[in-house]
Amino acid sequence: MHPRGIPAIRKGDIIEGLEAAKKIEGVTVFHAGTSFSGSNIVTNGGRVLGVTALGDDIRSAKVRAYEAIERYISMGCITEKT
Repeated sequence: MHPRGIPAIRKGDIIEGLEAAKKIEGVTVFHAGTSFSGSNIVTNGGRVLGVTALGDDIRSAKVRAYEAIERYISMGCITEKT
């Protein structure tokens, strides 16, 4: 996931929903372009998060990962689907 505006990267957008996303079984959220602003996690440029998941097969793993992104994570981002 990366913030809107690449290559003119926006910084400082609050990322919400990370804890809820991580509660989905098998989901792991990796931080890349994130930072703290007070008690908030915010975008800090580039590809901000990597969201991965485990499943019984590739399809079910993808469904879990995208469920975490679409239902919980909010930061005004663009999701690169594979």
